[in-house]
Amino acid sequence: MKKSVIKSLIVTSCMGLALSVVSPSVLSVKAAREEEKMLQLDKSEKRKLDKAIDSFKKENEGLGLSDLELAQKFVRENSQPKNSVQSRGVVGIGLKGLRYIGYIFRIGGKGISILVRPLSKSKAALVRKYSAKIAKACEKVEKATKSAFRAKLKELGMPSDVAKNLTDIVFMLL
Repeated sequence: MKKSVIKSLIVTSCMGLALSVVSPSVLSVKAAREEEKMLQLDKSEKRKLDKAIDSFKKENEGLGLSDLELAQKFVRENSQPKNSVQSRGVVGIGLKGLRYIGYIFRIGGKGISILVRPLSKSKAALVRKYSAKIAKACEKVEKATKSAFRAKLKELGMPSDVAKNLTDIVFMLL
């Protein structure tokens, strides 16, 4: 029984790892092909771009920038519309991941406890007992750090040692 659980856990982990590596690369190749099609300009668009570049060079003539620095400044200033929303990078991705993990705990706390059981029976029992509070903490945390998550768990009424153990489990899954 224990061997079959461990074997299924290993197979599931390997499949998840393979899919997480292969899927983004396939999608990025597809996006690059679509972007290549978009970069082809007709003559009128090319003239408009050339005029914009010439006027930008005249405006920034006295700054003493090299052509590369001038091109970088042009791209930086003209790549996104004014007042546009920009992604938060790693922090945004971490928070999205925590929200997703919280959803998993809310729906399948028992299933996650079964996955954790081969590693530690006591921690699996903690996961099963506190899965609703873990889900709530994942939804309400404001930073994707271990200390912020642990503080949110303590705020929800968990003992300090339990909060530390559950934080380790959640970030292992993340």
